[in-house]
Amino acid sequence: MKKLLAALTVALLAVSAGAAHAKDWSTVRFGVDASYAPFESKAP
Repeated sequence: MKKLLAALTVALLAVSAGAAHAKDWSTVRFGVDASYAPFESKAP
């Protein structure tokens, strides 16, 4: 049981370390279906 807990802890630390060095995004883009009625308008 302790080995499983240790393995899960190591795996969690390895995954979270990658997220700490993630790129800071300055622009967020959304993809939408333009044929759907609320999204077909281009004017604000």
